[in-house]
Amino acid sequence: MLQLSSGALFSLLIAGVSAVVGYSAEVENTYVSLTTTCQNANPVSGSINVTSLQDCFAHCDDVDNCNSVDTDGSQCYLKSHCEGNRGACSGWCGYVRNGTAPSPPPPPPYPPKPPVNTTLRDAANKRGIFVGSAINAGHLQQNDSDGDKYRSIAAQQYSLATAENACKWPSTEPEKGKFDFTSCNVVADFAREHDITFRGHNLCWGNYNPDWLTHGNFTSEEMRSILVNHTTTVSSYYGTRAYGWDVVNEAVSDNPGAGGSIFKPTVWFPKVPDYVDLAFNATNAAVGKEGVKLFYNDYNIASMDADAVELHPVTGEPLRMGSQKKSDAVYDMIKSMRARGIPVHGVGLQCHIPVDFSSFSGVKANIARYAALGVEVHITELDISCKGSCSLQEQAVTYAGMLEACLSSPACKNFETWGFTDKYAWESHQLPYDSNFHTKPAYTALLEGLLGH
Repeated sequence: MLQLSSGALFSLLIAGVSAVVGYSAEVENTYVSLTTTCQNANPVSGSINVTSLQDCFAHCDDVDNCNSVDTDGSQCYLKSHCEGNRGACSGWCGYVRNGTAPSPPPPPPYPPKPPVNTTLRDAANKRGIFVGSAINAGHLQQNDSDGDKYRSIAAQQYSLATAENACKWPSTEPEKGKFDFTSCNVVADFAREHDITFRGHNLCWGNYNPDWLTHGNFTSEEMRSILVNHTTTVSSYYGTRAYGWDVVNEAVSDNPGAGGSIFKPTVWFPKVPDYVDLAFNATNAAVGKEGVKLFYNDYNIASMDADAVELHPVTGEPLRMGSQKKSDAVYDMIKSMRARGIPVHGVGLQCHIPVDFSSFSGVKANIARYAALGVEVHITELDISCKGSCSLQEQAVTYAGMLEACLSSPACKNFETWGFTDKYAWESHQLPYDSNFHTKPAYTALLEGLLGH
């Protein structure tokens, strides 16, 4: 049976009377409860021992300049002035004589909506995680209304920024041994100017490399030297300006082990068989002592469920080989690296997923096993493909499910989407803002999830 304290019960009775007779009506010797004790009060008396709320109210009625009290039913303080909001209260509460109480605040809408001025980054900060987005250097430099909107949303809503392409090899080392940080600096400088954490992406990848590297016909030793020089130079240039780097990106095959190795054939493999270890060791030698965190980043590895389906990050086609096999292969690789002393501090789960993705329990389990290794987890490239007739609300539910999976473990430190507006998405209708920079239901779902609603 529900039991109420005498104070709470009396508050409910008074609220009921007020609702029936109208708050402005005078009801003799009745008091309205405030949600807390009196604020900005002028005292009339010190502590008075009483036996009930009504005893305290009677003391106030006997004093000419008293119109309110603070009491818990056993002690009573008389007040001549009292501020606060009307509402139920228990324990120590303020009570104002009916007819002089402040007006109640309007009732909150149901379900409750986030405060108007609350942003994703405000809410994420309170949860102790980053909320991030891939940021495009070109869009930051647009001198038009779209550029203004892009910069404004990025600065106001996000606490972490990853350069979409500006820090990759074609931009940072367009010619062998000649480095150019102009484009990467656009994102890094924007982040610093707006108190946004900068996350580096990436130092080594089998795709999106300059022609001099892919068609250079270098020997194995030359490739090793090129890799060490690049990872060392780029990571050293940014130092602690970068929270961390995706040191190696997408090294593991979609069908690991099929060709005798878990690694896919690229410009790096098999020419440099240990290139993953080599890249991490070189980067760690450059910035490890400064506390910069080193990540391995990949797609189709978010869930431990065999039937989970993610999308290929380039073609957008469903990957139906089963994410569990690749997910296990990456986990085993990182576990082995750490056991061998290779400095890998975190894993990036890209999460390009369809709108009907429902393997949230598998994502939670995957994050949990990395947490047990002491590995930090980032959701790095989340976007949700909404093809055909799916609704924006369906998309919002899937975003909320992924956020809940991240929040299930303190090891998940970053919840990041691959961009934030459909205007520039690699597939349409899959980010928290539409193509006109207006928030979608997905944005609201993320904000309310971060606020714990």
